[in-house]
Amino acid sequence: MRSILPLGLLLLANTVQAQDQPTLPDPQHGYFGRPYFENSSDSAEFMDFHAGLQWNETVTALDTTSRTYKLVWRENQHGGLRMVSRGNGSTLVRSTGTVRVGPMHDEGHFRTASGKHGILIAWETPCGMICRTASYYVEE
Repeated sequence: MRSILPLGLLLLANTVQAQDQPTLPDPQHGYFGRPYFENSSDSAEFMDFHAGLQWNETVTALDTTSRTYKLVWRENQHGGLRMVSRGNGSTLVRSTGTVRVGPMHDEGHFRTASGKHGILIAWETPCGMICRTASYYVEE
């Protein structure tokens, strides 16, 4: 009878999750913990931006509208750390029907809280840990 209580606690500890699943399409995103920012206003604005994202799992090939996107946020995920900085405003002209996915490249399509289209472009650098840069582009 004494061994049932510790066994039950061990079973509970191995089945209960301490946090919700990450909201991004990338399951590894949750391993980085809290992001680091240059200043507190970036922190608040990025968290509001990220909380309002609605991910689109399917992108139809029928939508051939060409859109211009601007880089608004860049997230560097290297070795368990996550550093977020504002985008430099560089542009990306893409059709929302085009999705390229390769071994070191991934794209995710989303809508912002204000309804604008967006693309998350992530690429990895081969290294011993997770080394990824994710860029959030939002249509003008």
